[in-house]
Amino acid sequence: MRWLLAALPLALAACGPGESRPALMAPPMQAMAVRHAGSLSVAASGGCEACGPGQARLSATHFQQAAELALRQSGLFTAVVPPPAGHDLALRIFRADAPVIGFDMRCTMEVGWTLTRPGQAEPVWQQALETSHTATMADAFAGVERVRLCWEGAARANLVAGLGHLARLPLPPR
Repeated sequence: MRWLLAALPLALAACGPGESRPALMAPPMQAMAVRHAGSLSVAASGGCEACGPGQARLSATHFQQAAELALRQSGLFTAVVPPPAGHDLALRIFRADAPVIGFDMRCTMEVGWTLTRPGQAEPVWQQALETSHTATMADAFAGVERVRLCWEGAARANLVAGLGHLARLPLPPR
């Protein structure tokens, strides 16, 4: 019986959360009142796919897909396209923490946002945004599901914050 109790934490640790889901990371966006003229390309880097305990299994590819979806839904730019575009948005996932165990699970994410114009050395806007989200037992009973929900929520909060900053930028048409 003791061996069963000793093996339980190891078995639970092996059942890690699945990969992030871009559609659930993208915040449900209404069309924004601000609309910047011109197109935008998005590139994301960082994140973690082969993650260890305490790291969110959040890939740069999935975060980029979520950002593109949110930007398209918001209508903030005329178009979201592959490069070349009027502006380039680089998203760098510096940190995406996830709890290993707990009832209420809080995830924190830090993403560097850099908006540039092709051919210009100085960024138009650059800022690191840190956001968090807590998933509770009411959200999901299974711990692995709560972990995934908390990092998807932290990513969603980061996208909302970033798009809010982009909407406040005085961008001339390009």
